[in-house]
Amino acid sequence: MGAEIQRVAPRAQTMTGTVEQWRGWTAMEFPTSGDYVIPRGMAPLRINRDRDLGTYVEANVWVRHR
Repeated sequence: MGAEIQRVAPRAQTMTGTVEQWRGWTAMEFPTSGDYVIPRGMAPLRINRDRDLGTYVEANVWVRHR
């Protein structure tokens, strides 16, 4: 479409929650620590069972159109 890439934002949106919160939000089980593909996700969800933490980070690209 002729756009010019201006900037990449590798951590444009970060969402965190407990494992139980992510279970409720996704209707998925997270039995072990690791990366999971979540519904409609554009990046993997990283689960850390030891810290009871799920972290989801999306990148973004800013472009300029004429």
